[in-house]
Amino acid sequence: MATTFKTLTANDITNTRTLLHEAIPLTGTIASGTYGDENIKTFSHGMFESVFDYPFLSSSANHIFDVTHGYSNSSDLSAAAPPTQQAKKINIYNQMAALLVGHDSTGNIQRFDKDGDIAGGGAKMDEVFFINFSRLLSKDEVKKDSFRLTFATGSVAGNLKGGLTTLGDYGAASSYLVNSPAGEYGLLYTASADTLSPVGHIYYQAGVAVVSASVFMGTTSKYHTTVTGATSHPQSHLGPGIAS
Repeated sequence: MATTFKTLTANDITNTRTLLHEAIPLTGTIASGTYGDENIKTFSHGMFESVFDYPFLSSSANHIFDVTHGYSNSSDLSAAAPPTQQAKKINIYNQMAALLVGHDSTGNIQRFDKDGDIAGGGAKMDEVFFINFSRLLSKDEVKKDSFRLTFATGSVAGNLKGGLTTLGDYGAASSYLVNSPAGEYGLLYTASADTLSPVGHIYYQAGVAVVSASVFMGTTSKYHTTVTGATSHPQSHLGPGIAS
């Protein structure tokens, strides 16, 4: 029987960390209506829509992401003739901005900043789409420089700005931002047009993508959507639940 014991010190203990990298492609057929919209659940409150990998009434269906859009009080849309559910769209923007951007020194909710340099001012994203990924997909966080959002055919692709095809957090592995209360985030750029101008953010730990509505409106004179009249509100192309 052993009678000698060794006392373990800090030098005898080694901490190791294993990172699991999982690639999860989501085909456009899931969210495009290919399956007769059985994968897309539209709620009567109209504030967002949920997308599943199988018909949402199936017991084997997994929740993949929610999609919605909103705009700030500073948006041209909020000053025009009120579209459907204007108060809800402003509330959605404020809720997400409070979570992802935070408040200023006076307690006011800050708006989404185009290049992430909030203190430096600059262009804001006042009309945005939000894609909230489920924890089933994003796990602990989204891997930096791995997010790609590709637009294919259909009504959405026909309204994209300047031949836009793909958004991605290109180069974010070494150039992400940390000035968000929700953690780290990267800037989204286009793969085919206006490559030096960010068009959204991807929040890695929160699992939320924020995409400027300007990419759906063709050529714009500002980063945010320009409204020329009370009847020119953009349509979401994402179903009746979140149409403007």
